[in-house]
Amino acid sequence: MAEAFVKTFERDYVRPHPLPDAPAALRQIAGWIADYNEIHPHSALKMRSPREFIRAQAQCVHARSHSIRRLGSPTRAYPFSM
Repeated sequence: MAEAFVKTFERDYVRPHPLPDAPAALRQIAGWIADYNEIHPHSALKMRSPREFIRAQAQCVHARSHSIRRLGSPTRAYPFSM
């Protein structure tokens, strides 16, 4: 997995932006990593960025837990009296 990240990072960020020296590259890395996580599409994530994928997963979990509560949770009152 690390090899794939390095290959993609080099292909999509380092090579297209030649920099004069290591300090210049170090100044760019944080922005490139943010872009990689926020914007860059990943084929393994159905062409979503990691952040988009995480948000979608969180929404699915939230929607499922909300549906379960609506359908009948242990805290829901019974419709008949005991």
